[in-house]
Amino acid sequence: MQKFFVLPIHILMFTALSLLVLFLIIVFKFSQFAKTLSLLAFLISILIGALILGLSGYGELKYPFKDEIIKNAIIKGKINYVSLPLQNKIVFDIIVSKVESKDVVLSPSLKFRASIYDSPKALRYLFNKIEIGDSVELLGTIERAQSKMNPGEFDYEKYLLSHNILGIVKCYDAFNVNLYRSSGFSLMNLIFQVRKGLNNILKSLHNHDAYVLLRGLLLADRGEIPVEVKRNFVNSGVIHVLAVSGLHVGYILLIFLLLFNRLNIYTKYFLTLLGLFAFLLITGMPTSVVRATLMATIGIVAFLLNRDYNVFNSIALAALLILFFKPGELFNPGFQLSFSAVLSIVYFAPKLSAQLRKLKISSNLVNKILLLGVVTFAAQIGTLPFTLAYFNKLSVVSLFINLIVIPMVGIIIGIAVVTLAVFPFSLWVAKIFALANSFVIWLLYKLVNFSGSLEISYLRITQFSVYDSIIYFLTLFLLIFVLKNIRRKAIKTIVVALLLIFSYKLLTLDNVVYFPKNDFRMFIPETNTGQYYLIGLPNGSKSLIILSDSKKGNYEYRIVHLLNYFNIQNLNDLIIEGNPDFVVFTLRIFKKQIGIKNLFLSKCNLVLLNKGKLCKKFDIENILEIKKSYFNNINGCNLNLVLNRKGEIKSVRLKHGKAEAILSPAENFTSLKQKLNKINAKQKYLIGFSVKRITPNLLKYLKSKAPDIFVLNKEGNFNRRVLNKSKLTENILFTDLNGGMMFSIGKKGIARIFLK
Repeated sequence: MQKFFVLPIHILMFTALSLLVLFLIIVFKFSQFAKTLSLLAFLISILIGALILGLSGYGELKYPFKDEIIKNAIIKGKINYVSLPLQNKIVFDIIVSKVESKDVVLSPSLKFRASIYDSPKALRYLFNKIEIGDSVELLGTIERAQSKMNPGEFDYEKYLLSHNILGIVKCYDAFNVNLYRSSGFSLMNLIFQVRKGLNNILKSLHNHDAYVLLRGLLLADRGEIPVEVKRNFVNSGVIHVLAVSGLHVGYILLIFLLLFNRLNIYTKYFLTLLGLFAFLLITGMPTSVVRATLMATIGIVAFLLNRDYNVFNSIALAALLILFFKPGELFNPGFQLSFSAVLSIVYFAPKLSAQLRKLKISSNLVNKILLLGVVTFAAQIGTLPFTLAYFNKLSVVSLFINLIVIPMVGIIIGIAVVTLAVFPFSLWVAKIFALANSFVIWLLYKLVNFSGSLEISYLRITQFSVYDSIIYFLTLFLLIFVLKNIRRKAIKTIVVALLLIFSYKLLTLDNVVYFPKNDFRMFIPETNTGQYYLIGLPNGSKSLIILSDSKKGNYEYRIVHLLNYFNIQNLNDLIIEGNPDFVVFTLRIFKKQIGIKNLFLSKCNLVLLNKGKLCKKFDIENILEIKKSYFNNINGCNLNLVLNRKGEIKSVRLKHGKAEAILSPAENFTSLKQKLNKINAKQKYLIGFSVKRITPNLLKYLKSKAPDIFVLNKEGNFNRRVLNKSKLTENILFTDLNGGMMFSIGKKGIARIFLK
């Protein structure tokens, strides 16, 4: 509600206190008005929540510096969090006390995330030396985190700000990081040292594939799990097992209860609670583990005190405690998925189980399998809208795969706990258990990779919005009401059918077709490196033109997510301009995700790469040479590629009637000038120009031509002061400020299409 009703803190505080006083007066003096207490309690909780949210500063934090990049800055502060080591970097958070550089000298008390890049040996030395609580001084580059610039991308800046982290610091020399040991005991550092020790044990005993999975299951760190593995877990509908959650806490609880079963009841549960809280601290206290641990604690205490246990009360209390201390967690996907899953299980599982018992199945094994299926299905009922919103996929095989994966994860966690327990006493026995666990993990990978790679494993659902989530939950509540209150089966069936049809229509009301047939559209993305354009042709086919190499680390993140957002699963034409290694890398990324009918390569790449092998390996129908005339007169539309002597693409030209778009991937003032001189002054046209530096001469010339729309796609740091002095800025759209942009190239002109 804070998005729509932003109230000052003092008004929130006054209103909340007034209602609280009224609540207490009714409780003690006017008990005849007790029916109003529930409404008052609800309003008070909302207001107090809004007050805490406002006081926490959630949504108000922002990058504190004018310049988005500050090079050669000296950052001083204290380390308050250290991540487990990644393959090519070490990540830790700094509470900054001072920043010094040529342009800025500040003494803020802000949190930044530092990433240190260096050789494996240097990083290993730094990681072994670092401790939470250390004072640190390092020389690096301060940068603003990347926000969501193109549809379908992850908003990293928003994610960091939700954790009170205002920016990032990059350092490419571990020896530029100076650490100064602080005196005194630190609980957080003790937990970090335990995590570090457990991580080293897991790494020493297991192969790499088993190690990265166990690191995720036991230490809640999935940073080393390959992207392709995560994708298969998502496609199979079992990604939840990689996020430490109530499932893992349940297994840990069961293990401890079995270990301490011979002890008296108070000692057993006391040691079990100690074990649960130790697991909570070791995992870094993610929301799902906090929720499950609090619920388990409430249940155990209620049992020891011989009190009734109300699971809904325990869920509510866990949510209250989490949000009181961290109100921003309400917007965290982990919080939403965890609580929606457990609420759905608690409500639906007993009802579905009761229906299952009516079948009177004699086999105990079959009953247990069906019960596990019931719990899995109940969880999916509650988490479905969040899964669709965050992953855009609906797994078809998840119900069946979970029946195998969930028990396997329990076995893996159990063996891992035993491995860690026996390691101090016998390395040989620990290796035996680790070897057995590696085999089980290998089977798990094989199963998930097989199910996740099937074409029928999932359905892609795009444009699932908050509005759609509201419709989903309203439909769910209405279905429950109908099933409870209408007794006649015929009427019940008709009402349910009508409700589902009506809800489906409502869910599709806000869907948008961004590349409709009989329309000529083009998408210009925001990208710091490389250049590519997505074009929707009037005949309904889609073409992707990649004009320069992108950073491989961001490539899949940018292009594939963009295509998924537009629900493009097949490309009619893919045109790639780059070296052979880049071409092969691109095709590997697209394989099993995006279908390609025709692949266009330069003459040089056609000679260096084997056409037959590429077609067979990447399932491509045709591989053709890039030519100047790409297509002509498709419903009056034309697209031409301007090539140099080597056959490399220098620019792209699209024309439809009086509208024309020129897209140039590199700074080439002379070439651009030649193109613009050929354009009729009466034409409506758009220029997309990728630049590294804006010069006064370039601005002067563009001002004389006065294009209808001029899109600047920044590849480096250009001088924005030069642009601000020019009146041309009225016609300029910056992709780094506006994000990726879509345009319709009609016969009479060019129109911008605004995205959801």
